[in-house]
Amino acid sequence: MKIIITGTGGQGVKYLAKKIAQKLIEKKFEVSLIISYDAAMEGGDIYCQLVYFERKIENPLIDKADILIELGKIKKEFEFEKKITAEEIKEKFHDMRLNEAGFEFLVEELEL
Repeated sequence: MKIIITGTGGQGVKYLAKKIAQKLIEKKFEVSLIISYDAAMEGGDIYCQLVYFERKIENPLIDKADILIELGKIKKEFEFEKKITAEEIKEKFHDMRLNEAGFEFLVEELEL
């Protein structure tokens, strides 16, 4: 499974990616996490490429994601099968923060 998480610095993109990766490791998956961001941390573009598989991961780079979690729009564009937006999270929880309820919603959506 290939997941890309996008947003800007300060939105919790790295936090979310690391939390999902930890959940996958606990479930005994092989996990690769690559974090890319602009030099300007606060407010700069950031995206994470998270790949997980039952066996060894041969190529951790993502050409097309199974799921794009878009916490915020960034300049770089990605191909994807399914998208989850910050608006969907806000609509469900009336809150943009990535609290436990928001994280659990994403875990359900990702079928982890």
